[in-house]
Amino acid sequence: MMMCLDRDKLQKTLRNLESVDLIDCASLMGMSVDDLLIGIRDEILPEFTAMYKDNAYKIPDFDIEESKMFFTSQIIDLGFLCQHVIKDIRETLKHKHESFGHQAFYNAWLLNRGY
Repeated sequence: MMMCLDRDKLQKTLRNLESVDLIDCASLMGMSVDDLLIGIRDEILPEFTAMYKDNAYKIPDFDIEESKMFFTSQIIDLGFLCQHVIKDIRETLKHKHESFGHQAFYNAWLLNRGY
């Protein structure tokens, strides 16, 4: 039986780490590796990707406040945290992370995340 992913706990856990293995992250979350990975795959990344795609061309037109609101939203924050802090996920997405669009978005997130 799969546990429901606690987004708040995952966000707080990843914010306090520079890098973590999936197994260590699952241990910190108090859940199995499979449940964590499935939760990220099914609950976080699809929503992050949809929001990313819907706003990719709008971001340059955002004012400072809109940009800050977008990049500090939980799903955007969690998407970047999962992709850049969890080593196992970061490695599987290495090609994506080398793209210019992702790097520009990532840099904007770093500037606006607010913690």
